[in-house]
Amino acid sequence: MSVRLKKYSYRFAEQVFNGKIQTKNELEDIIYSATKNLAILSRPEFNKILDAEFNKRGWVTQPLFLTKMMMHMQGLIFSKIVSV
Repeated sequence: MSVRLKKYSYRFAEQVFNGKIQTKNELEDIIYSATKNLAILSRPEFNKILDAEFNKRGWVTQPLFLTKMMMHMQGLIFSKIVSV
């Protein structure tokens, strides 16, 4: 059994992500890699796998409250650690 994504453009998200195709592809890769073994997949297990996949690729999945609040004020939904 395999997973196929059904995409919906929520509030023009598809158009926004098409301008950032590398980020869009990375997010799709994370979702596909988290659904490789459907036999063990439950909601809690899926969340653990997603957290691990995001962390492995340098994403911050659970930022601290103040960081989250600052990101919200700036209009950001997610963040990625970028080494300089």
